[in-house]
Amino acid sequence: MDSKACACVSNAYDLFTVMPVQLQTDESSFTESFPVASLSDKTPIEFFCSGVGDSYLDLAHTLLHLQVKITKKSGSNIAAPDQVAPINYLLNTLFSECSVTLNDKQVSSQANYAYRCMFDVLLSPKAVQESLLTAGLFFRDTPGKMDSIDILAGGESFKTRSNICKDSKLIDMIGALHFDLGNQNDDNRNLLKRKGVFPYSFLDDISKLDAKTFPSKDKYFNVLTQNRISDDDYSHAKLVYDTFGCARFEDYLKLYQRSNCVLRSEMFANFRKLSLNHYGLDPVHYISLSELTFDAGLKKCKIELQLLSNVNDYLFFENQMRGGICLVGKRYAKANNPYMSDSYDSSVNHSYILALDCVNLYGFAMSMPLPYANFSWMTPDEIQSFDIFGTTPDSPQGYILEVDLEIPTSLHDEHNDLPMVPEH
Repeated sequence: MDSKACACVSNAYDLFTVMPVQLQTDESSFTESFPVASLSDKTPIEFFCSGVGDSYLDLAHTLLHLQVKITKKSGSNIAAPDQVAPINYLLNTLFSECSVTLNDKQVSSQANYAYRCMFDVLLSPKAVQESLLTAGLFFRDTPGKMDSIDILAGGESFKTRSNICKDSKLIDMIGALHFDLGNQNDDNRNLLKRKGVFPYSFLDDISKLDAKTFPSKDKYFNVLTQNRISDDDYSHAKLVYDTFGCARFEDYLKLYQRSNCVLRSEMFANFRKLSLNHYGLDPVHYISLSELTFDAGLKKCKIELQLLSNVNDYLFFENQMRGGICLVGKRYAKANNPYMSDSYDSSVNHSYILALDCVNLYGFAMSMPLPYANFSWMTPDEIQSFDIFGTTPDSPQGYILEVDLEIPTSLHDEHNDLPMVPEH
């Protein structure tokens, strides 16, 4: 035993200094562990690692070795001119979850494992990405060409991965697993469960990354918004800096970026789960939330929209678009009533000012019965005999009317502040 080593890790979130050890290693060796059961698409891959005498198991240096073969769905080999390649960092992005169990007690569980692995990789030093991680089939993507699957014009990462799996060759991959050992302090973990605080305006020179002291409160002044940081936010940022053992400002920057990315991915993963549970729709297949909402509405209503294939029909609807009016009709208004205390004038007529607003105006309108099918023009005879008062707002058959209105002169003064059916 090392007499100078502490009995245990004092801070499991100390990310930037070498942790103290409880023993000295005289020698080390690798042992192989094989899956306890045959591989299946429906069951997890489980390994059992047993201790050997007085030897310690170093879980932090556990390596996963995989041999895979990429084939077509039919089982036949990939051949030219097929332009295919496995996903980047295939070794770990193959799996959705990784957990560690010690004496039948789960000590670590990583949900959304593939996302976490990719974040760890992208935040790794460039030298590590270009050496150790290539054994797990990770190759840096070419900016602007990450989605290209053209062998000739695509990115270097896609070309390399495609060449490795060419002709369905057997691929050997080896690399570290990405998991925690479950010994983090919950209080420390809670520090990262909220959005971090970062002095964007302070970091205007790369040399400031070498600063060995935490920036003072005035350095958190936001030049863009002209806002100062609150006492609570500054205290939180300082606590995170100290708790996680940041030695330089660069350490705090990396911690901020990593936690921010993980938080956002967790939020989206949770939103994705909610959408799948409630609507059976996956948000990753939609460009915007509006598209998802539109499909969710159609799925709930179980209707099929009829497209307007006739240009005259389409122009008729387009020409009916109207914008609502939202304004105060007078530049200045003064109230006079007994509730105004000293400024009230009893010799003048009472007047009041009432501010009105409609909450969710568009949402309310869209929740009303809307046309979706069986569009047809009325004949002249039908128009002549049509009685607008003979139909109801909730009738299964609706009408869209284009009319000419003439407002009597006697009503002009009364409607001067809020004209009826304005066109512009």
